[in-house]
Amino acid sequence: TAPRVVRRVNGSRVTALIDYSALWRGRPLRKLTVGLRKTAGRDHRGRITTWHRGGGHEQRLRFIDFKRRIFAGIPGVVKRIEYDPIALIKYKHDPFTTPGTHGYREFPAPDSSTTPDSSATPASAATPASAPAAPAAAPPPHSPLRHLPAKAGRFAYIVCPQKIRVGSEVVSSTKGPVDVRPGNAMRLRDMPVGTFVHNIELQPGKGGQVCRSAGTCAQIIEKQEEKK
Repeated sequence: TAPRVVRRVNGSRVTALIDYSALWRGRPLRKLTVGLRKTAGRDHRGRITTWHRGGGHEQRLRFIDFKRRIFAGIPGVVKRIEYDPIALIKYKHDPFTTPGTHGYREFPAPDSSTTPDSSATPASAATPASAPAAPAAAPPPHSPLRHLPAKAGRFAYIVCPQKIRVGSEVVSSTKGPVDVRPGNAMRLRDMPVGTFVHNIELQPGKGGQVCRSAGTCAQIIEKQEEKK
């Protein structure tokens, strides 16, 4: 997002003041943040190894979805734009509880050794449909779910591209092309030549590492077919 620039000529011709009035002035979404743990210059033994470090204001880090795989195929709407700039997206479905999505977690099957015999259990003692489900199994170490808390639900932070506004719709895809417009994400092979892109992965599934800073972008100049 390109905020409005207020230029001042008298006295400082090269000064450009940016208008931040369109950005969110409140606090970030609590469930998408984590407290920053500080060491105060001490090592694992508790001894000071770097002097003059310590104190300071409490800081929190925001979870940014650099992979755009968990909410693949689920449309979302930009709710607000925060400082950096970072966009808060609210998706239509929760990927952690919606079957068929990339982030869906299936509940483990009950243990047969602890399950009572069905022949000896009366029909009235069957488990009702409203009974609480078993806790979800933890995702594997290399799963994209590791970098996004399950309590986030339908919300996620993404790197805010240019020309995106509050109320804009975004969608990501890992299987095919989607509309080429700001905020959408897909594979490079599905993008036409000449497209300006950002948040580029160097390795598939590792997350965006290139062109993440404000004002940076890349352009697809040429495509080469894979050699078999």
